[in-house]
Amino acid sequence: MKYSEITMTKEELQKKKLSAISLGCDKNKVDLEKMLGRVRDYGIEVVAEPENADIVLVNTCAFIQPAQEEAIENIIEMEALKKKGVIEKLIVSGCFPERNYDEIKAEFPLVDKFMRLRENDDIVGEIEALYGLPRSKLKGGGSRVLTSGNSYAYIKIADGCNNACAYCTIPRIRGLYRSAPMDDIVDEAKYLAKLGVKELILVAQDTTRYGTDLYGKPKLLELCEKLCKVKGIEWIRVHYLYPELISDELLKFFATNEKMCPYLDIPLQHIDNAILMSMRRRADENETRKRKFCGTGAGIDGPFSGKRKTDRIERTEMERERIRGRWAPKGNENV
Repeated sequence: MKYSEITMTKEELQKKKLSAISLGCDKNKVDLEKMLGRVRDYGIEVVAEPENADIVLVNTCAFIQPAQEEAIENIIEMEALKKKGVIEKLIVSGCFPERNYDEIKAEFPLVDKFMRLRENDDIVGEIEALYGLPRSKLKGGGSRVLTSGNSYAYIKIADGCNNACAYCTIPRIRGLYRSAPMDDIVDEAKYLAKLGVKELILVAQDTTRYGTDLYGKPKLLELCEKLCKVKGIEWIRVHYLYPELISDELLKFFATNEKMCPYLDIPLQHIDNAILMSMRRRADENETRKRKFCGTGAGIDGPFSGKRKTDRIERTEMERERIRGRWAPKGNENV
């Protein structure tokens, strides 16, 4: 009898074990931890090693070609375990199915379910369906299985993106920018604090844009103010801050509040106007240089460096200026 034809009771399903493989970014990691929380709350044990599991969930990335190749490699490895009878069910979630849904269904016949992103909240129902059980009507909850220990945790404050940078597939995979309600984020922080989490790391595709869709204007500063009041949380770090919406008020709050880590993770890949235009970035060189990033530790990444020698020279000089502190706020020139 095929596994898809097996019908069992809920009590029998609760005796199963599930293992997860986490690929991709921190935002993807949050999605997985919430899915694992739902699975655990249902009664299915979450185990570390796929070889010890009945069900394997591969949560994938598809942002760039190497990420897709990594997803494929992991799927093939888990298909091999299924062929040997080590595991019963193989589920693939995350950005890879969302980007390539129609193509990959035929390529990987041993995968029992390719989940779309909108189906994440119903992970338990998907598992029940695979074992012939009716779907439970579960209420949403904030439970999470922290996969990196309890000292720190990521909070995804928004999903999707409106920036439409030339090289980025996120809007096509994740959709338009959608902020999480502020009260929900604060409640999640309180829940994580009860688990012993000391550091919160706020992530989104563009954290500085938080709240613009829900509240009509940027609300990252107000969100950080509320999170700083959560008992048990000692540090708050913010990633993916686009330069154009980093205000002086936000920088001052980062510099003066003892819970805020004086560190800004900024996608500041270039300073040349021609390159910025080809990237479809909103801020040009002059606008970017108005921001006082140093003194807070600005991280620079560069997937789009340009082909001209002058492009590379200008980007290198930008990095040197950052290191020398030429962009530092007054009083922090030596940072």
